[in-house]
Amino acid sequence: MKKVYTLAACIVVLFLMAASASAASDSKTSGSGASGSATWQFTNDDVQSMDTYIDVYENIDGSTEIYLSCYYNDVNGVYHSFWGSMTTTDDVFTVNKKLASASLSEVSIDGQYYDDETGYYSGTATIAADWAGVGDITQVKYTVKDGTFYSVKGTTRDATATGSIVFEGTDIIGEESTDNANIEQYTSTTMIKK
Repeated sequence: MKKVYTLAACIVVLFLMAASASAASDSKTSGSGASGSATWQFTNDDVQSMDTYIDVYENIDGSTEIYLSCYYNDVNGVYHSFWGSMTTTDDVFTVNKKLASASLSEVSIDGQYYDDETGYYSGTATIAADWAGVGDITQVKYTVKDGTFYSVKGTTRDATATGSIVFEGTDIIGEESTDNANIEQYTSTTMIKK
């Protein structure tokens, strides 16, 4: 189900970008993008419970958006959380055309940290992730006709993922794997008339 939500989020971003850039005149905009998402949920010697999410969107304008959120209770029962995001034009995210694999190279994300003992403060997390496609590739298509014609065609595939997340020198995830992940590619076309 998450793969549908992820592609839907991509569609909204693409539509808003095209509409804001082109609303003043007749236009046609097309392009392609990709995305990857992964969720880790586990318990180990350091945490009672861990929920961590990475979402990456490569947009049609060449920019890449990266979102990270992490929530966990340590072995003493103290609650911790971190959330942050970044946008970059660097080539940090690659996806195999057949969705066999994807990779997010190491990036640093500034964000907000909280724990029950310290409260809120700013910090930086360094993250990287790799995806390996598993199972069948699913074709997805959306078309919107409401004064504006908008169409997006995509492919999505379940995946396994491994990731590394280090917050202020502390390993949050150290190459743990998850099968709650997916990777996607899509092309979009927008036609806007006065």
